[in-house]
Amino acid sequence: FRRVLFRSRWLSVALPPEKLYPAVRAFWTEQGFDLQVERADIGLIETNYMENRAKVEQDGAIRNALSRAMSFLYDSGTRDQFVTRIERTATGSEIYIAHRGLSEEYEDSRKDRTVWKGRPSDPQLEAQMLSKMLVKLGMPKAQAEATTQVASTPSTPVTPKSSYASLNADKTSLSLDTDFDTAWRRVGLALDRSGFTVESRDRKQGAYEIRLSESDVEANRPGFWARLFGAKSTGDGLSRFRVIVNPAAGKQTQVQVLSDTGKPVTDNPMAQRVTKQLLDELI
Repeated sequence: FRRVLFRSRWLSVALPPEKLYPAVRAFWTEQGFDLQVERADIGLIETNYMENRAKVEQDGAIRNALSRAMSFLYDSGTRDQFVTRIERTATGSEIYIAHRGLSEEYEDSRKDRTVWKGRPSDPQLEAQMLSKMLVKLGMPKAQAEATTQVASTPSTPVTPKSSYASLNADKTSLSLDTDFDTAWRRVGLALDRSGFTVESRDRKQGAYEIRLSESDVEANRPGFWARLFGAKSTGDGLSRFRVIVNPAAGKQTQVQVLSDTGKPVTDNPMAQRVTKQLLDELI
């Protein structure tokens, strides 16, 4: 189990992706999730959004006031989804788990209607799932929990976002104060957490091919495409981009959002949104 920084964790396993994929898939179904994306060819699994019933059961007020048999009447008001990527390495594979969350909130001050809105990704939930994954892959539970706890505690202070990653003047690229390998891992997790679907990736070329996920809450809200482009999406590729991670001088890395054909898109509002979401997640 390895850690780069507090929000960047992954599993290093001495098995190739094709050997790992069946076990990882079985893990999520055993956790009670339905799988809405299964891509063995690129090592990608995306679960559905599901309520975490443990949050309800741990609520003392509910537990004391009602019998367990009535708990089905109560809802935690949150939903959790997980994205798992399995990447091939020289020694086997790396497994990444990213969390996406929703919370039920009142639409306006009248409080007569609720809507589901995105909430920040939860690194602790990611760590819990990585710990459970370790057990699934054969590590004793106590050792897995201890390993996760050690990896969850930064040995050195985390570099503030303002000095680690910065938005460049073109608004579609970022400057990262870190080496390529660290940047590659963190950009991948940031993309997964942000609600984008990684359709392909090439670590040697430093390239991620992404599109807006069907589970992207903002993209599926009425009027989203109209607000950005003045019309509904016509399936013309505006929702697909190429994210390039390039090493720069010293221990610096540049991250650039390009069109799906590799051309600059500095005047594209969606490309700017992708870049801004990456910046928000790169902490």
